[in-house]
Amino acid sequence: MTELVDVLRFSRAGEPDRYVAVPAGEGARVVATRERERCRRVRILRALKWFVVLVSAGYAAVVAGRVVLGLFGAGLVHVLVGVDILRARRAVPEVVAADVRRDEASERYGDDAAASTAE
Repeated sequence: MTELVDVLRFSRAGEPDRYVAVPAGEGARVVATRERERCRRVRILRALKWFVVLVSAGYAAVVAGRVVLGLFGAGLVHVLVGVDILRARRAVPEVVAADVRRDEASERYGDDAAASTAE
């Protein structure tokens, strides 16, 4: 009997897509788990971002007396955290094939899909 797998695609900017095979029926669970982890990370990053923004802007305005410097620092933190949030979105794979034979996955998606196991 031929082993069935689900094929997941991980997309990364500037790099070729990476395909991973997981046991049949596990693809949706892996995606859901990664999505929960992404949401938790985004919540933490946003809370940390606002804390750092408020502290840096407050320090620059009240203690240093340089409002423009505080706003610049707050804007920089805002942009850097926004970029990291976008990166977190790429960590969530997409199920591109469900319940396919391992050899068929290898032919369609390359040897990476055939040799991979659950992450």
